[in-house]
Amino acid sequence: MNLKTLESRLQTVLEWVPYGIHADIGADHAYLLGNLLDQNRIAKGIAIEKNREPFELALRNLQKFQDRAEARLGDGLTPLKAGEVDSISICGMGAGLMVKILQAHAEKVPDQVIVQPNDSAEPLRRWAMQNMFHVKQETLTVGFWHYPVLHFQRAPGEDPVYQGLNLEVALRFGPWLLRRKDPFLLDYVQKQKKRLQNLANVSNPRVQQDLERVEMALRMLQ
Repeated sequence: MNLKTLESRLQTVLEWVPYGIHADIGADHAYLLGNLLDQNRIAKGIAIEKNREPFELALRNLQKFQDRAEARLGDGLTPLKAGEVDSISICGMGAGLMVKILQAHAEKVPDQVIVQPNDSAEPLRRWAMQNMFHVKQETLTVGFWHYPVLHFQRAPGEDPVYQGLNLEVALRFGPWLLRRKDPFLLDYVQKQKKRLQNLANVSNPRVQQDLERVEMALRMLQ
């Protein structure tokens, strides 16, 4: 088990996990945790998996790390105790499901949260803003499509990264991605504009609103 076995989206998550006790939620076979432990990037890893078969695979894959790793069978943050971990990662799910996981046990969410949703990260950015988390960093990684990866950090007050940006556009497309004029985001936004313009009912208020946000994002990126 080594870094080369990870897809680019998970390699990015690995690089952003801070040193300490880390839990991977929906860990599947625990390849991410295995790489983190193998490279001594974390002090201890906890794999959380709700399905029996991947849970048992995670157990086997983590055996060699002995008391530095464990796997727990359960849903979301349920198997964790409040304050037990320094950071968590949630990868390969829809953003809406990730928000439900984070909201279900808000008292167990640590100060560092790294997420890799398989769709728009907007619900996660809204969750962060409503729960006093700042967007520490975010990127788009190449895979089957462009996967967003975001690192949230608990912090008081308004997130300064949104200052000077149209809030709705920044929540939809990502404040850091807009600020650095990310080429992957530009490509995505251009495709979104074409898709929206091709819709038969472009006069629909919701479609029109989406198109306005896309065009505003394009102006910021070009």
